Amino acid sequence: MLTKDECGQVEEAFATALAGQLNPKTLVEVVFKAEANPILLELPLGTSPSDMASFVIQACLVSRWSRDPALLEMLLNYLVTTRGLGAFNVVLSRVRRREDPNPSVYDSTWLIGQRPFFDRQDFRRRVQRGGQRAADPPRVRGCG
Repeated sequence: MLTKDECGQVEEAFATALAGQLNPKTLVEVVFKAEANPILLELPLGTSPSDMASFVIQACLVSRWSRDPALLEMLLNYLVTTRGLGAFNVVLSRVRRREDPNPSVYDSTWLIGQRPFFDRQDFRRRVQRGGQRAADPPRVRGCG
């Protein structure tokens, strides 16, 4: 849904918006309306605006396009229309079209922390052999 750079930029912009609130949780309710409660229920207590922004962005990325509108679309719409951050308009349009800018599913998983893992037995055996054959890499299985 976002590139790594875009993710950092959106997170920073939302953290700034949260930091300007007396009660940052209220802003989450304003941005996500009926979808705010599941996010707020999982939010750790005493979270700083920066950590809250990171948590919310992760929730948006994990949910992908499972909601209509997508959580990320709701957040970007707030940043563009209410905060006046027109630089995110291109990203907002892309999210509305349900286009993932990452060239592969593997690259997308790095943003949401659902990275593939190595089969341990296979990996250990190959490492012990010292990676003798470059054409025989360890197998990767996707999580989830």
